[in-house]
Amino acid sequence: MRALFITLFSFCSLMLIGQVNNSKKIVGLWQNSAEYVSGWMDCYQFFPDQTFIFNYDKVNCMKNCSTYYYKGNWSVQNDSLVLSVYEKKILVGGTFVKMLEDDGVIRILTTGTDSVITQTKPEIIKLPLLLMLPNQNRECVKIDDVRYWLMDENPANY
Repeated sequence: MRALFITLFSFCSLMLIGQVNNSKKIVGLWQNSAEYVSGWMDCYQFFPDQTFIFNYDKVNCMKNCSTYYYKGNWSVQNDSLVLSVYEKKILVGGTFVKMLEDDGVIRILTTGTDSVITQTKPEIIKLPLLLMLPNQNRECVKIDDVRYWLMDENPANY
């Protein structure tokens, strides 16, 4: 019985240590490309004070054209990243313009008006989080089944 108690206590202690370490491990600047391309890819900034900013890819209008970023507080709970979003910066209005790129046509949104929206009640988003082995010589995580690479340990360097 004593051996069972010690085993369970040790297991629970390791689980708690893992949660704390997971929180510390995601502090930094994470981008959904292994190559650093500022502003051109989706990017999370996780700060040590447990605030965050998610910056949308500024060019890909197929996925999102009207939101620049959202921000709030973050926490790691077991294998989930929990985001409390309290502010968004969006583009209101505007016109779509087609641009020719080497690999096809892209659409961008222009001539809109920037607006910052502060939410009185934060929107809670719970996303699956998986810490992965380094990939392409960079730390790597999966957030909501999308792979992100650590670009910088200082999230303010976006």
